Amino acid sequence: MRICAAETLNSLTDIEKILIVDVETTGLKKDSEIIQFSAIGYHLFPNGSIREEERINYYINPKQKIPIQVQKLTGLDDYFLSRMEDEETVFPLIHQFLCRNQGALLAGYCVDFDIRMIRSMYLRQNMDFPEYVFLDEKKMAKDILLPDGLEQYIGTHSPSSAK
Repeated sequence: MRICAAETLNSLTDIEKILIVDVETTGLKKDSEIIQFSAIGYHLFPNGSIREEERINYYINPKQKIPIQVQKLTGLDDYFLSRMEDEETVFPLIHQFLCRNQGALLAGYCVDFDIRMIRSMYLRQNMDFPEYVFLDEKKMAKDILLPDGLEQYIGTHSPSSAK
C-alpha cells in the first residue's frame, strides 16, 4: 500500500522502523534482474530522533549480460558481477532482512520500480513478498514542493529560462 505526503506524518506515529531501499537492475523490463540490493533500517523514536539499526548491500550475479547503458548508469559491469554470488544464494539474506523488519515503512526514490523488481525476485524464488506500507520519496517531494508538478517548476526556473 502506498501513502501520499499528506498521510505520511500521521502514519509515522504508528511506525517504529523505516527501511530505505534501493536496487540496481539489468534493465527496466519485467524479466530484468536485481544486480545490487541496498537497504538501511532505522528505528524511529517517539521524540522524533532516529538511529540506524542495520545496513545491507549485496551485489548479485545475474543470469544475463548487463546492457552497456546500464553499465554506464550503475558502474556495474559483467566482469565485476561475475565474481558475485547469484540470486539464489543472496535471496535468503535479503529475505531474512526484510522479515526482520516487517511492519516498517519501506521508502525510496522511485520505490514503485524497486518494489516491482523485488516482487519479481520473490516470484523467481517461489516466495511471497512480505506486505509493507511504502513511500515513494520522489512522489512525496513533488506533492510537497509543487502540487502542479516538478516539470513545471524546472521549466520555469532553470538557468536557461532565467534571462
